[in-house]
Parts: sequence; C-alpha cells; structure tokens
Amino acid sequence: MDRFVPPLLGRRRGWMLLMQLGLLATIALFGLFRPTRICGRLPRWRCWWRFCRPAEDIVLDAFRREILTDRELGLGNTLHINAYRLAGLVPGSLSLILADHLPWGSVFVVTALFMLPGVLMTLWAQEPTVRGTPPKTLREAVVEPFHEFWHRQGARGALVILAFIFLYKLGDSMATALATPFYMDMGFAKSQIGIVAKHAGLW
Repeated sequence: MDRFVPPLLGRRRGWMLLMQLGLLATIALFGLFRPTRICGRLPRWRCWWRFCRPAEDIVLDAFRREILTDRELGLGNTLHINAYRLAGLVPGSLSLILADHLPWGSVFVVTALFMLPGVLMTLWAQEPTVRGTPPKTLREAVVEPFHEFWHRQGARGALVILAFIFLYKLGDSMATALATPFYMDMGFAKSQIGIVAKHAGLW
C-alpha cells in the first residue's frame, strides 16, 4: 500500500475507497449464499473479505498518523477506537435484531449500506502530505522493514514482540466468535442477543 498508488484520490484515500467498496460489495454478496449449498465458493469470498478488512485498518492507521501531530495522536486514537466499537453495533447488534424480521439476504444488504458514510467521508477528506520518501520497490516496502525490525530488536526481542502481537487478543477473539452460537444454543432469540449481549459487551 505504500509502494503502489491507486489511480484515484491518492495513496491513502485511494486505498481507503477501494477497500470500502470491496467490503460493501462483499458484505452484500454474502447474503446470496447458503453455506450448505455453495460447493466451496464461500472460501473465495472469505479470502477477499479477509484481505479487505485488515487492509482498510492498515490504511486508516496510516491516514490517521499522517493527519495528526504527535500531540493529537493520543486523543485521535481514542476517538477512533470508540467510534470503531460503536460502529460494531451495526453488524453485531442491529443485524441480529433485523434477522428476526427480515431474510438474511436483506440483512446483509442493509449492513453493507452502512459502509456508505465511510465512502462519503473518504471522498470528502483531503489527502495527507506524505512524510518521507515512499518506497520505490516492493523489497524496500516489505522486506527491508522486517529486516530492520529483526536486527534492531535481535532475534529474541523480535520473537517476544511477535508472540505478544499474536497472543494478545487471541483468547478474546475466540471467545467473541463462540459467544453468539453459545447464546443461540441456550435458546435465546437473535433479537435478545443483539439487544442485551452485544450492548453489554460494548459498555
């Protein structure tokens, strides 16, 4: 994402727009598939979904870092995290509530449309000034940062940091993924899970 610049909107906003449109389309298309009848098509959509989600996070982090000064960064990160958690109520709570009243295909389309405010903000925002010289090759963009990190931290320090990054939220992520099926197995309606469990988790 540092190496290549999309043809529209610039280095940061161009990637933001592409990933947002990709997520919008993918979320909406998920509603067209039945997991028991797709003959292996879902994994390909999941691959695209799993690319767009972290790619959007990466480019938003870069955008935020470039538009904020060091003094503003703490408050900016706080606002970003809280907005992220509030936005999580759309797929986590609203979608479950709607699923008790609408077919899943419609629920996915409604959920996907919540990407539109982000698209509009991307079109409205100004492209930040690039700090430093962008990488000229993929080696410079991908390989050399890992090489520098490994040598700066040493093998042991690098492994400790990577293990921390990998394990930090592993348990939380697994518990979150299993919570909704657990509640449904206990007999709770999707609306009850969306209203009670998801809001309780947020606060």
